[in-house]
Amino acid sequence: MTAAIAPPLRVIAIGDSSVYGYGDPEGGGWVERLRRHCMAAGPEAPVIYNLGVRGDGTHQVARRLSTEFACRGELRNR
Repeated sequence: MTAAIAPPLRVIAIGDSSVYGYGDPEGGGWVERLRRHCMAAGPEAPVIYNLGVRGDGTHQVARRLSTEFACRGELRNR
């Protein structure tokens, strides 16, 4: 009998251009750098969603929170 494998952790990074990665053409921003680092862990690595939007301020991010969460299957199915 095979043991059940737990699904990987899902991490959502939501925000403005610093989350999006603007200004870091080499590394793609801190979220992309984190994603690349985590991928080295193999299949157990967390899945990282970069939901940064260049130009978004606090109010724009707050407005799209409920929409973003509603669209994520992991959250919708709970």
